[in-house]
Amino acid sequence: MNPSPAFLPDERALFARMARGDEAAFGSIFFHYTALIRPFIFSITRSEAITEEIVQEVFLNVWLNRAKMAEGDNYRAYIFTASNNHVYTWLKKRARELRLHSEIGETMPDIDNSIEETIDLKESITIIEKAVENLPPQKKLIWRLSRGEGLSHEQIADRLGLSKNTVKNHLVVAIKMIREQLDGQQGTAVVVAMVLIAVWGRGRECQEYSSFTR
Repeated sequence: MNPSPAFLPDERALFARMARGDEAAFGSIFFHYTALIRPFIFSITRSEAITEEIVQEVFLNVWLNRAKMAEGDNYRAYIFTASNNHVYTWLKKRARELRLHSEIGETMPDIDNSIEETIDLKESITIIEKAVENLPPQKKLIWRLSRGEGLSHEQIADRLGLSKNTVKNHLVVAIKMIREQLDGQQGTAVVVAMVLIAVWGRGRECQEYSSFTR
């Protein structure tokens, strides 16, 4: 039986070799974990170029901290935490670009890219999902088709027998209703959820939620 692709065979030995400067071991770690974190990063950024940039930053951090990592034993948590933190930093930057910083950016804590701190975007996406459950049926359906199945406005319109503008308007109202549900809630995960909603609302279509599991 083949091992699960989620786990790297001889991982401890590979990280020990990398700590000694073994570039081949680093390559094995890089290709294995890139396959795991890339879908998550892309599901948030919706940009191949930005995804690639963040992946490179994550593994530059891994290489520079290889000696420290060899002292630990939860390499997966370290890499996933670094991915979360880099994406979170990107979200803060994107929020400023969308002129949202004055509204919610000031409430965001500074990020300490360390192995001890985890910014869990899955929690933020779960918060959004709970809000989506409270949408009216048609808006919920259109949201699911757009954000869950990755359909364009035109594709959704064809499937539901609606105009493209009607679909767009439903999504605009759905985003507003989700934001209204989140207003007044506290916590970092809520702030990140608000930024995600804002980015998705003003940016490109988001075709899927996070696949950053386990």
